[in-house]
Amino acid sequence: MEDAVKEDTMAAILQTRILMDHQEEFGVSLTDEDTSRIAERVTEFFATQPEEVIEASGATEELLTRIYTNNAIAMKVYQAMIADVNREVSDDEAAQFTLQSVLLREGEQADTEQTAEEKAQTILGRVQEGVPMDEAAQEIDENLSSTTNSYGRNDTTNTTKLYAAGAELSTGQATTVYEDGSGWYVVYCVSDFDEMATENKKAEIISGREADAFAVLYETYKEDAPEFDVDESAVESLSMREPLYVEPESEEAPVIEE
Repeated sequence: MEDAVKEDTMAAILQTRILMDHQEEFGVSLTDEDTSRIAERVTEFFATQPEEVIEASGATEELLTRIYTNNAIAMKVYQAMIADVNREVSDDEAAQFTLQSVLLREGEQADTEQTAEEKAQTILGRVQEGVPMDEAAQEIDENLSSTTNSYGRNDTTNTTKLYAAGAELSTGQATTVYEDGSGWYVVYCVSDFDEMATENKKAEIISGREADAFAVLYETYKEDAPEFDVDESAVESLSMREPLYVEPESEEAPVIEE
């Protein structure tokens, strides 16, 4: 973990430095609001961190201000780099449907008099009568529970029978399907067009486009960047081998919500 943290940290610092080198190219600068927010973050750090952490990190107001300023500039350059990404995503491209399913495997349920297929048919019948999936499943076995997942309407990579069967259902419909290597599924269509899941998928698609656009441009910046000097002794001195600070246990009883 120590090695991984060092590598990730050095990569992040390198990326920040490279993006800062393109500040003028994109006409990036910090506003008074940005500067005020940085000052607030610095103040918050010293107000909330234990003395042990502050001392061990070598944090000073000047150092933190410089770090937060560099990060803010790099973020603005990043935003400029992805500004031209197409953020239009159609419903068809992102369409999601949501299924609730229960899996029954042979011999895993408490009652062994019925086969998994027979149990699946029993649960299906109860669901089609309007009984909620979990309630219907637990009538067969109290340890059974359902899972709910959303799937892309136009996903050409999902070759499972569960997906194929679920894609044919309309909202409120249910069926059973056998999946090789898994067992019998009872499948209930929660929504054949899940608006919230679709909107989330749109955001995911846009994020992917942004990441791709940034990666292409950043790679060219990285190739053209000057070679940075790294003080290896300073990197080596960073250690995660000893506890730095142990937060005292709260004397207040935890609040447990129903």
